[in-house]
Amino acid sequence: MGSVNKLDPEEGLDLEADVDFDDDDLDKGDLDLDKGELDLDDGSSGSHILQSTSKRVRMIFSVMASPNRIDILRILNSKGPLTYSELKSLAGFKSKKESGKFAYHLRKLLRQSLVALNKSER
Repeated sequence: MGSVNKLDPEEGLDLEADVDFDDDDLDKGDLDLDKGELDLDDGSSGSHILQSTSKRVRMIFSVMASPNRIDILRILNSKGPLTYSELKSLAGFKSKKESGKFAYHLRKLLRQSLVALNKSER
């Protein structure tokens, strides 16, 4: 089996945004779909990108199938960066018995880059 990294209870956790841009970054001419600029290449590169994106989407949906993981993301979205202990408590994993369950769900989110460890904020 692979090794499992231990999570430091004092490290901050934060949502990692997949897309970060302002409306000013968009050139309005780029959004004109009548120009026929959107097309799938018949070459393997377009197919490869679609397969990769499809796999990523399936993995994210698989991770999001758990109400516990959705709660963790909702809490981070509303509260901002939190320590491991703060997030664990807010997510309702209060007993020591539930610590392993919380760590399991958090690792699933970390592996898909849906949350990120922020080691600089301690």
